[in-house]
Amino acid sequence: MRRLPVTPWRRDSNEVASGKPGAVQRHDPPRVMHSAGRDAYKGEAQEWALIGKYFNAQSKEQGRQIKTRFALLPSVDHVGDELGKADFKICAWRTNDAKNDLSLRDFVDLCRRVVKHWDGGLSAARCATIRWPAAIQVGCG
Repeated sequence: MRRLPVTPWRRDSNEVASGKPGAVQRHDPPRVMHSAGRDAYKGEAQEWALIGKYFNAQSKEQGRQIKTRFALLPSVDHVGDELGKADFKICAWRTNDAKNDLSLRDFVDLCRRVVKHWDGGLSAARCATIRWPAAIQVGCG
């Protein structure tokens, strides 16, 4: 995970300089082991073999396709306000991207609202006309 993505690692290095234990985050085998290789928020297995295979040049060339291919790349979600003791969770890049800077409570609330909207407000006829990504299992009807 040291190579990818670069920005959080630079931020962690800056946190070490300011007295925050960012360097510990980078090398925290107990935290990774505690995750059992699964996304901390969804429990979904992550693709650890993707570590070290993402390159910014590819991303520029392939755009959104690269995000789909690397959706389950393990990433570090910094939790909290970053003013106190550094804390983080291991989760898939897609999850981390969706959660962004939301608190856990706000993220779960957002997810519930999305599910409520799609489960309650989508007719079977409309559902059947949508070109769902292959990764999404949707039962229309």
